[in-house]
This record gives sequence, structure tokens and C-alpha cells, in this order.
Amino acid sequence: MGATVLALSGAAWEKPEVEILSPKNGAVVGKHILVKYAFHHEWRADHVHVFVDGNFLMSTHQNPLTLTLGKGVHTIMLRAATVHHNLLKAKGSVSVTVN
Repeated sequence: MGATVLALSGAAWEKPEVEILSPKNGAVVGKHILVKYAFHHEWRADHVHVFVDGNFLMSTHQNPLTLTLGKGVHTIMLRAATVHHNLLKAKGSVSVTVN
């Protein structure tokens, strides 16, 4: 599947933005988590880097992506990155509880 791009105009997309669409912050989920996100590809943003609990997991163009996590509370963060993997300021994060 291709990456989702939100079609917004004006000030909302003057710089790269990352929004995690699901799961929602505070969600209780199973160990296999489908993460859907949106980000603006312009302004140098090419893909996202995925972090779980502050640790780098992968870089990806895949959307949605599936993560497998152990039981407990976890923070999933996505950061926009350039084609050369330089991290941009744009990020989105959610905390989830895995049963």
C-alpha cells in the first residue's frame, strides 16, 4: 500500500507534520498493532523512522505498518526523515497498553 497523504492547504502544512491516526492515544491493544499514520511528503520529508519506548526500531515507507510488542505500556513515536535519513522535527506519538 502507498503512504497516506493528507490533502490540506495553507499554514497546516508549511512544515512536515506526522499524525498517528490509529491506534489512538491510551488505547488498549493486542500484541500485533496496526499503526496507520499520515504525513506530508513535501518539505524534505520522505519517510518515517519508528521508535518504541525511545528506541529506534526501523525506517519505513510502509503505511499502515504492523508492530509486535510485549505486554505493558509502550510509547510509539514516528518521526519524519529525509531521503538521507536525517530526522526532522515533525513527529507524532501515542501511548498504548498491550494486553
